[in-house]
Amino acid sequence: MNGLLVRDIHKTFGSTTALDRVSFDLEEGQILSVLGPSGCGKSTLLHIIAGLVPPDRGTITWQGQDLASIPAHKRNFGLMFQEFALFPHMDVSENVAFGLRMQSMQPAQIEQRTREVLELVGLSAFGSRNVDTLSGGERQRVALARSLAPQPGLLMLDEPFGALDRTLRERLMLQLPEILHSMNQTAIYVTHDQEEAFAVAARVVIMHAGRIAQVGTPEEIYCAPASLFVARFLGLSNLLPVSKPADLKRGEVQTPIGRFSVGREVGEGATLLLRPDQVRLGGPGPTVLEGRVIQRSFRGGTQRLKVDVEGTELIFDFMTGTALPDPGDHVNLSFDPQQALQVLA
Repeated sequence: MNGLLVRDIHKTFGSTTALDRVSFDLEEGQILSVLGPSGCGKSTLLHIIAGLVPPDRGTITWQGQDLASIPAHKRNFGLMFQEFALFPHMDVSENVAFGLRMQSMQPAQIEQRTREVLELVGLSAFGSRNVDTLSGGERQRVALARSLAPQPGLLMLDEPFGALDRTLRERLMLQLPEILHSMNQTAIYVTHDQEEAFAVAARVVIMHAGRIAQVGTPEEIYCAPASLFVARFLGLSNLLPVSKPADLKRGEVQTPIGRFSVGREVGEGATLLLRPDQVRLGGPGPTVLEGRVIQRSFRGGTQRLKVDVEGTELIFDFMTGTALPDPGDHVNLSFDPQQALQVLA
């Protein structure tokens, strides 16, 4: 495969295991998001791929070449951090051209390449501006242009939107993949934010405690989380412990809010996920829950209800415009178990 192959990477710092048997592939021209909470090993993984930190064991291959003996400055990889690290004594063009000068390019080539990448990130008219006069979003795009200018084989971005406000983050989440795809740029995007990871990349690696918890498209991961950790990390909180199998032959289980048929055998100790977006208000359905509304909240494109069902608080999302009951009201919720319930180990 012409791209990045990460195989069985292991790294410890003293008694702390930072990475444990981490393996994944990334084809050239693709964007991969590495998603996980703080301390899960995301940044350590980037530093190992970049050649800044050696692994204890495992291999990293780029375009068929083992990188073990290749120092960081010869890998042709770019690394962009959250802080941007722009040089305050240089204007925008000089910041972008810095890496090109380090490559000993000719002045005419440096000027042309600098113009090209500034145009790519929508800053053609900003070349002579002092970086201290730029907004947060403009500085972020300058940092991106500087990272792209040397045409790295692989670009790695470590929490690049972490310091930006929500409105700016949402705009750049749309712009970044367009820019990278226009250059056929292979990239790894590291973040703790699910929305960023899903918006930027076609494939996502979720990490937990130094291990890979799940790999897939954003749709696959959200619709079918592979574990209790992944479901919780994605904010799917309607988790129902299975107290005992009620009827193994019929695939029925007992939970704190009732007995459900999941269509297959489920062992004791499993958990059911009741998806918050697969429930209807009232109406007929294969399964109906009765509860009392605790809270109603508006979230832009969706509305959220927190409902008490048999002493268990559950959260459900509905499209904005749906008529919702008020806190204190009793409510019936119907759903198809085959669509709304998922078994997690």
